[in-house]
Amino acid sequence: MSIRVRRVVSSWFVVMLTAVVVVGCDLSTRADDDDQAIEEGTAAFQFLQLQQDLDKSRNIAFVPDAFYDDQSVLADRPQIVGQERLPGAAAQWTVSAAVVDSLRHQRLFNTVRKKHLTATSSGRFQWRNERPGVGSMIFENCTRAGEDVYGSDRVAIRFGTQFLEYGGGQAGLRLQDERVCDFRIIPSQSGFVPAGSDHQTFAIYSITANRYLVYRAGLSPLRIGGGLVWTETANGRPPGGVVARADFVPDDLFFLSGDDYAVVYLTIRNIGNVTTSGSQQEMKVTVHGQEWNFLVTPPVAPGATVRDHFILRMHLRPCELVTVDLDTNDELKFQIGEGAFSNDSVFANDKRTFYARDLNASSDRINDPPVRSLDCEPIRAY
Repeated sequence: MSIRVRRVVSSWFVVMLTAVVVVGCDLSTRADDDDQAIEEGTAAFQFLQLQQDLDKSRNIAFVPDAFYDDQSVLADRPQIVGQERLPGAAAQWTVSAAVVDSLRHQRLFNTVRKKHLTATSSGRFQWRNERPGVGSMIFENCTRAGEDVYGSDRVAIRFGTQFLEYGGGQAGLRLQDERVCDFRIIPSQSGFVPAGSDHQTFAIYSITANRYLVYRAGLSPLRIGGGLVWTETANGRPPGGVVARADFVPDDLFFLSGDDYAVVYLTIRNIGNVTTSGSQQEMKVTVHGQEWNFLVTPPVAPGATVRDHFILRMHLRPCELVTVDLDTNDELKFQIGEGAFSNDSVFANDKRTFYARDLNASSDRINDPPVRSLDCEPIRAY
């Protein structure tokens, strides 16, 4: 990420700049009682964030004013934020579709070579001009099967029946029969968008190599890959971005009671940033110690809810505490086939305890809000 220095520089910013320039000195800090505090995210157009996690830290460089537009204009400020994770010159690729999806064959076009990358049945790469509608490769979304590819998804790149693999070194490029979910497709646009949106360029990133696949003119066309090389990322670190994740949390619970059973209705909400995948339609859920398959048949958009019911083999009382635990299958996590980032495992908000709401009671209706602790205090006395 780059932050430019304006002509008028505040005193605290000069101190920061001086600290960067002076290297190898024993520096000490002094704070006076009348010093004005710098709050997180309020200084430098909200680009300053105090960060203890090195994986989320950002390198700051100072560039001439002319490099960016006027940062006093709010619309121009996101350019600096986006610069930290965009692939830059490595974004050499486009596809024939509007976005990189997992449902159709694509024509993989390199904007520097001005041709499509293909592969022969013998595993040799070649550059060709493919006709429209005759794409020879496909991106397989390993993280969210069948869905559009975001920058956080793990992807397998298939040519015919073989899969692209990083083969080691700067020029390592080969095909093999086993699927390799070792790639990420990084969009060239800032913001949370699928790769290739609006026919824009994207970069092909190898997780194993921590490098981008690019075409470099001047290399021998007879070598493996025909001028393709793996080039370092701009800062030597993996590209960042926002994790594409559908994340469900328990939202409401009520029941209809019988003599020795209860029909429990559970509502869950997608608080993630993408619609759920249609490729996985069941999620293991535990309610009051009993596990059942919660059906998520139609795709659920961000912010939307879905409800399912099952028979609980025990009697429930109004306002009884009921614990709900979502996604309890350790062997297969819902909507995540191959993990993207380290923080996309089970979230802490997958569990919640409800005060059970009995629809047999005349005062309760199906669309009432969940029962609060205060509502149940008189009843819980017994």
